[in-house]
Amino acid sequence: MKGYWNKREETALVLRDGWLYTGDIAKKDADGYFYIVDRKKDMIIAGGFNIYPREVEEVLFECPKIQEAAVIGVPDSYRGETVKAFVVLKPGGTATAEEIIAFCRERMAGYKVPRLVVFRDSLPKSGVGKYLRRELRKDDRAERAERNLQNAPDVGALILEAPVTDTDIEPMPLRAVGELGAADLIGTQAIGVGYGLNWGK
Repeated sequence: MKGYWNKREETALVLRDGWLYTGDIAKKDADGYFYIVDRKKDMIIAGGFNIYPREVEEVLFECPKIQEAAVIGVPDSYRGETVKAFVVLKPGGTATAEEIIAFCRERMAGYKVPRLVVFRDSLPKSGVGKYLRRELRKDDRAERAERNLQNAPDVGALILEAPVTDTDIEPMPLRAVGELGAADLIGTQAIGVGYGLNWGK
């Protein structure tokens, strides 16, 4: 392998000193055989524990209601990351997230159990049929960004303002006005929103 086409940075990460770093994580058994566990970049670290998505996916595939499943790690304020499962049910099948979580809890250590379950009609795959976790991570980031936008505070919050006059040359002393709506700013000079300051009339 000479490298990735038009991707110098990625090539530099995997080709070093004549070695190809595949990013695969493997384990060696007592007889000296090696087994591929998962991809390093897909490993989830939750509360200090290493969780391999494939381990969770194998348990999910044991569920008679599940046809396809893929697992990723998503940000968690307490654990650092947490397990999120994307699931495609078998035709005609029904299930709830609680049922899927309970199924997993009976078959694996508690820290590996998915905390979030999303049902889909299909999962993104590569040309050879491998689940594309990077696409699921991209979807999750977009979903979180949309949710954060919807939950953002009113633009009138934390605004500093001063009266506007035609003779203003120097900025006038500021006073905090707390929570304001857009209508409250009529006839005033808004000079700071959040952490930014914008002087001018």
